Amino acid sequence: MWSEALNWMDLQAMTVGTLPRVPARIKTTLDASMSRAKELETRGDLLAAGREFKAIARNFGNLTDITTAPARVSELQKNKNFKKAEKQEAAELDQQERLEATPSAQMARLPNGEMDAMAFNELRSSIAGLKRQAGSSGRDWLVARRALGGLVVQAYESGQASLDQKNYSVALQYFDLAAAGSAKPAWAYYQSARIYAITSDKKSMLSELKKCLTAGVHDSSALDLDEFQRYRDVPEFKAVAEEWKRNATP
Repeated sequence: MWSEALNWMDLQAMTVGTLPRVPARIKTTLDASMSRAKELETRGDLLAAGREFKAIARNFGNLTDITTAPARVSELQKNKNFKKAEKQEAAELDQQERLEATPSAQMARLPNGEMDAMAFNELRSSIAGLKRQAGSSGRDWLVARRALGGLVVQAYESGQASLDQKNYSVALQYFDLAAAGSAKPAWAYYQSARIYAITSDKKSMLSELKKCLTAGVHDSSALDLDEFQRYRDVPEFKAVAEEWKRNATP
């Protein structure tokens, strides 16, 4: 991934003249891109193939002969299966937007205190329901997965913003929603534990840390933050911390 990004940046630099052109490198990168596009086309992923050929025309147009790529784009756009895939993708994007719209708007209103406990529980249930749908094998699972991903990102980002602003009650709501929708909710539990540590709610902090252990711990130093230091001699916290160190990825 990093090498591809670096190659792309170097190609741009070669195009504008800030890097000298290296024909051998241009050819190698072009050949790899063409192979990738042809493989996508062979697999029947015509939309992805079309995007790859378009990217080739855009990125290499001023560096070398790329007449094949625009020609393939034109041919694909005439293909009935390509047109069908375009329509299906448009329909899926519309469906994704509809799935995200109401929960996203509701989340945006949380900092204003416009949602009572019943409405929040309904929002949480709708996100959990979308998570179940995303984990199914039905035709719409990919759309549900994309919609859920957007909502989880929104919940995490909004939770972090609320935490930074010391709006702890709202941050807890966001991290609760993130945990409800995430396939790997350990980070949401951890952030909630931090907030409970800051607000001196030992019982809830320990509960969230135990959820982290169940969900999977990765950072062995996560409990070294200042907010946890006042609890380091508390027996229950020490027990959790010891298990945390044992389970954490080195």
